[in-house]
Amino acid sequence: MNKLILNATGVSKSFVSKKYIFEDITFQLTNGAIIGISGPNGSGKSTLLKIVLGQMRQSKGDVSWFVDEKSLTKDEYNDYSGFAAPYLNLYEEFTPIELIRILCRLRNKEFVKDTAFEYLEKFLLYEHRNKPIRDFSSGMKQRMKLLVATVHNPLLLVLDEPSS
Repeated sequence: MNKLILNATGVSKSFVSKKYIFEDITFQLTNGAIIGISGPNGSGKSTLLKIVLGQMRQSKGDVSWFVDEKSLTKDEYNDYSGFAAPYLNLYEEFTPIELIRILCRLRNKEFVKDTAFEYLEKFLLYEHRNKPIRDFSSGMKQRMKLLVATVHNPLLLVLDEPSS
């Protein structure tokens, strides 16, 4: 297994008002670590996650990722991370198998049908593998989002609003 080190040092974020929604966040994550972020609505929890994943720029501070002691560029973060959130949209015109195949191609990963079937079984979606995702219940769509976040076996899994 690859060794992940994620360093966040002095991360701060402000928007137009120049008032910081959070300031000077510092932490380090390695394989096997579990971290929870709590706070009231509007406190920047989702924003911090997006910064750590390289999807948004911080105002101050630094985020760096290392895999097997090699520094990653922000463009490479996606190869080693999975992200699921209730506000993310799925491409609902596709079936689960089609979507997994497309996402493998986007991540430069080999599509392995047996692995896809294994994940569909794990997330209780196998019997729906040929059904368009638009016909899924909301619970099935949530499970599909988790499947999409994990099917490439990421070193870091980020769940925003995991209880929803």
